[in-house]
Amino acid sequence: MSFHPTMPYGTEQWHRSMRATLPEGPEFAYTGTNRENFEAFASHYAPENRVSAVLHALYLVQEQQGYISNNAVRHVAQVIGCTTAEVEDVVSYYVMFHRGPVGKYVLQVCTTLSCALAGAERVIEELQSKLGIKVGETDPAGLFTIQQMECLGACDRAPVMMVNNDSWHEHLKPGQVSGLVDRMKNDGIKALNDCHLCEKRITEGAKTTTPAKAKALPDYEPVLTKYAFTPGGAELDHYIKHQNGYEGLKKALTMTPDAVIEDVKKSGLRGRGGAGFPTGLKWQFVDKKSPKPKYIVCNADESEPGTFKDHLLMERNPHMLVEGCVIGCYAIGSKAAYIYIRGEFQHLFPTMQKAIDDARQAGFVGKNIQGSGFDCEVYLHRGAGAYEAGEETALLESLEGKRAQPRFKPPFPAVEGAWKCPTAVNNVETLCNVPLVMTRGAEWFASLGPEKNGGPKLFCVSGAVKRPGVFEAPMKVTLKELIYDYAGGPLDGHHIKAVIPGGSSVPILMPDQIDIPASFDDVQKAGSLLGSAAIMVLDETTDMVWLAENLLHFYRHESCGKCTPCREGTDWLYRLLHRMTQGEATEKDITLLQSVANQINGKTLCAFGDAAATPVLTTLKWFRPEFEAYVKGNPPAPADYRARKPVGAH
Repeated sequence: MSFHPTMPYGTEQWHRSMRATLPEGPEFAYTGTNRENFEAFASHYAPENRVSAVLHALYLVQEQQGYISNNAVRHVAQVIGCTTAEVEDVVSYYVMFHRGPVGKYVLQVCTTLSCALAGAERVIEELQSKLGIKVGETDPAGLFTIQQMECLGACDRAPVMMVNNDSWHEHLKPGQVSGLVDRMKNDGIKALNDCHLCEKRITEGAKTTTPAKAKALPDYEPVLTKYAFTPGGAELDHYIKHQNGYEGLKKALTMTPDAVIEDVKKSGLRGRGGAGFPTGLKWQFVDKKSPKPKYIVCNADESEPGTFKDHLLMERNPHMLVEGCVIGCYAIGSKAAYIYIRGEFQHLFPTMQKAIDDARQAGFVGKNIQGSGFDCEVYLHRGAGAYEAGEETALLESLEGKRAQPRFKPPFPAVEGAWKCPTAVNNVETLCNVPLVMTRGAEWFASLGPEKNGGPKLFCVSGAVKRPGVFEAPMKVTLKELIYDYAGGPLDGHHIKAVIPGGSSVPILMPDQIDIPASFDDVQKAGSLLGSAAIMVLDETTDMVWLAENLLHFYRHESCGKCTPCREGTDWLYRLLHRMTQGEATEKDITLLQSVANQINGKTLCAFGDAAATPVLTTLKWFRPEFEAYVKGNPPAPADYRARKPVGAH
């Protein structure tokens, strides 16, 4: 994100100055098929909200032309019926849009923490050496472009490379990449489809994640992931036969909406996206007296580093999400749910759309559901690469066809959310739990875990463990059991140095702090947060100054730019850390580092500022001697997984 030094950001003049540096491109117009595709998608929104389809419109341009030129921006504005500046404001924000020609194969390598620990920087080095180009460049033949990506949400399969926004290659290692490039040169797209490194995410079962029944809780029977790797487990017939599919919806339709909300409140279901807010209360707060339409918006953006559970549910148990969305709509008086799926998760769309279509054909979505007189549609909406879209109001802005930047609160979404209408924003895992509350009862749900922490929970474990993956357990399981019994413990010959229990935005816990229940309240009492339940395990080889630098590279890149402390402060923090790892810092820089982090912490419109400051403050708290070693000229020897200089650093 860049800002013009002399004219106000976001004005028409600013956008004209930006467009002046970009290719005009050939004259552009949608093909007949793409225009029909756009109009069909735009029909998911009210006519006055047609601009909500702008991300889809831009994806169609990119598929047709390969990149988004100025002429294409003008065409999109004309088709939608908005200004060119409005389209430019969007296309200049999201990272998945190419503003100039790129290679036939765009090789997008994740270099955020879990992938970096697994050797992602070595993968990029080999790609650069093999192709003779640097990150951001295209080879002379126009075949390959290398891009550095922030977390791709497959941390258990690190390191990860995504090709052309949809084909995934996982567990990549230096020494394998060169052969893959050669096969792509010779066999084209066939190499992508046949390569043994490709992750066949929907058809190859347990290669994506490894839910397991571990000895820590021998009597617990998984309910969210029990059939995750069963052939046909994502199909409607299987869901109905083996999981009481849509029985929760049928029961809800015999109750009043208020009674459904009361059951969800009694269950103690708390939001699984990070904050842990009670779901029933969120639904109760929706302004049902408003004459405006109400909406359920499902947050499927899942971009917190270390988190990879929600796409498992969408891949393997999509009907549970559809059912949860429809029950939620019934409870708050909504006739439509929008599932906002992270742009990088394009592979989920066929599975989710099939589930919606099959549910509609069976009478569980659409008009007069099960003869109840209740109408409800479920729509998919694709993001375009913005971590900030995980924040609920920023997600709503993106859904409306704008930049994913947070709103001032109040008004809260329950009063004025999507399109200024009452809205409940819920996480994927949260909504998947709702059918269980209906079919098994609020008392059963509440009894599974510690008080106020009931129900099944999905935990993501990645980093320096033998068996990374998604594990299902009630929240009475301890962090230590998840790491040692479920994920197999640290790698042979190594020991745990620290644990990040809830994604990159939460404070570190030390090894003697992890023998606690993995619940929202117990982790908070220990001094951290459960967050998205993304447990990142660090062993003694992890350089904590490098770790802070890696995460600040992520947060600097992902800042939406709206708040000055974030926009400027994340850059300051990254530059200070980079100066430190390059041997150019002094002791004063440690004090300055802490000061800048404290100036960001608690001083921004949303929680992003706190998240960005946390890697600095928590590593300084527990590992200050490592920072002091750097400024004294005694840094640790580079570990095998990293280069001294992060790729893309500047």
